[in-house]
Amino acid sequence: MRVLGIDLGERRIGLALSDPSGMIAGPFDTWDGRDRETLPGRIANLVKERQIGAVVIGIPRRTDGKESEKVKEFTEIAEELRAKLGDSVPVELVNECFTTVIAHSAMKASGLKEKKRRQNVDKVAAVVILQGWLDSHPQGRTAVSGSAAGEYF
Repeated sequence: MRVLGIDLGERRIGLALSDPSGMIAGPFDTWDGRDRETLPGRIANLVKERQIGAVVIGIPRRTDGKESEKVKEFTEIAEELRAKLGDSVPVELVNECFTTVIAHSAMKASGLKEKKRRQNVDKVAAVVILQGWLDSHPQGRTAVSGSAAGEYF
């Protein structure tokens, strides 16, 4: 099953897709993140076009484990997306703490110039989010649907 990973940023939204077997995450795209009203519909369309079986959204937790001010907004987006997709495609929330830092470090270590790192950091952060989820869900295991059950912090 193909899985979509999402890094919701203030200005940009990073997207990552898994391979069809659901084992390896790769960068997919970066969207403008300022239009939050149409975002759930745009994601739902992508899910249908690409035949995606689950969606994983990064939620920013603080290092002390408390919710950041963005958690409520991101949870509302996830709920809207769940309503559009129904029970057929689970939407799960995962802690995205330090994913952007990890993405920057990995790209810097690979020798990418600063401009290229800025252009790609959001989708690489989405890869980090998605790969972490894939690694914790062995092949053949499907995502759990439902609001509370779909939150992994």
